[in-house]
Amino acid sequence: MFIKTDTDQLLVFRTCEKEVYDFVMNTGSLWLRTSHYYQNIEEDIAREDKLEGLNSCKISLPLIFESSRTNITSIEGEGFIGETPQKAYIISFHGISIEQKTKRGFGPKTFGIYNIEKFINNILNEAKKQLEIKSYIFGKVIYQYSPVFISSSNLGGSYKLNEKEHLSIFDQNLLRKRPVEPFILQDEFRLVLFVDDYINNNIDSILKINVSNNNFYDYSENHFYTQ
Repeated sequence: MFIKTDTDQLLVFRTCEKEVYDFVMNTGSLWLRTSHYYQNIEEDIAREDKLEGLNSCKISLPLIFESSRTNITSIEGEGFIGETPQKAYIISFHGISIEQKTKRGFGPKTFGIYNIEKFINNILNEAKKQLEIKSYIFGKVIYQYSPVFISSSNLGGSYKLNEKEHLSIFDQNLLRKRPVEPFILQDEFRLVLFVDDYINNNIDSILKINVSNNNFYDYSENHFYTQ
């Protein structure tokens, strides 16, 4: 097999188990998941992320605040500041820099996308038949810790320093993940559809859609493997 992506389009792929691959290639079926799903898939270590949707920070430089005249707050280490993730449905793909061992962990079958722009439009049109899409983003995941700032208001449950100030994440972004394994090996692209409410108000709901299977071409021969 050969690369068949259209000219002037990103090289984007998805690797999965054969059963899923056959279903996608034959019917165009795609499942978009919530952040909560990825926080709790314990049987799939390659994709599980306990902090999915919660932009995290690593505080190597201890932060010491005078909370009041008698109290001092000291913050140090790795963790997250408690902004609630935006409600969204997510589907992930990968680029050409995915590590071989990571790709093997996703499954033996790979398909490529002919034209990512047409593909995204196809997804949006089908998703809008089921629920209102407020906005969407598509892009390559950035592997970095999130910057923080001192805010004068409580931004969705950020860390309270005193009665007037909170430590908050700057630019919360669902295209950002921690720069640690296995994530940095995945070369992930993702499409994120932001919504007001989940289907049936269920945080574990699945947005199931069918797009044209003409969006895909097979790329399952062992291109990314070495003997």
